[in-house]
Amino acid sequence: MNLPGLFGGKKKSRSRKKQKKAARPGYLPWVLGFALVLIMAGVGLVKWSATRTGQAALLSLGSQKMYGEVQLAVEQALIEVFPRFVPGPANAATQLKGSPGADPADFDWPAPDLAPGAHVRCRLIPVSRDIPYRQLELQLARALEPLGASILWGQRLYPAGSSGRLLDSDDQVDHLRLDLGVSGKPTHTVVLYRQDSNPGIRWGDGPELS
Repeated sequence: MNLPGLFGGKKKSRSRKKQKKAARPGYLPWVLGFALVLIMAGVGLVKWSATRTGQAALLSLGSQKMYGEVQLAVEQALIEVFPRFVPGPANAATQLKGSPGADPADFDWPAPDLAPGAHVRCRLIPVSRDIPYRQLELQLARALEPLGASILWGQRLYPAGSSGRLLDSDDQVDHLRLDLGVSGKPTHTVVLYRQDSNPGIRWGDGPELS
């Protein structure tokens, strides 16, 4: 028996096995790299969700817990454009629709479908006669845009007794209703009116309220 030849064959077989092992790709660096990317993406998502635009986007996607944050951001935009706007919940007296002494300018409309405990804040805002409604609307839209919010609806409100006939818009007489928030999630309804006039509006759903 040729012993040297036998041992030599075994050495070659082991050598081939080592070469095969060395030729296998290293999966561990790929796994670690992918995990690192996921961690970085998660951190970025958390930071983004803390921004105004992130909160607005999450609310529009159905995250109800963002409603209060977005509502607060929209109020900051309202203050920027309308210095006379008073932020925060309405006085307790205004929550009693039609109650004596209630301020008709403020009302918090319950909206539990939007978020638990949510209220759409309805406000009357007096504005100067010197600024056209269209200009005010554009200023508000620009202030809302960086927040991820927008004007959802705009509507002219004509003077009492003018229903049933066609009217041209009159900035000195009409009021302007604007609904604000994110798509499908309003946070505010405001009515702009000229500051030296009587808006003639009461918030509510009773026959004497409109």
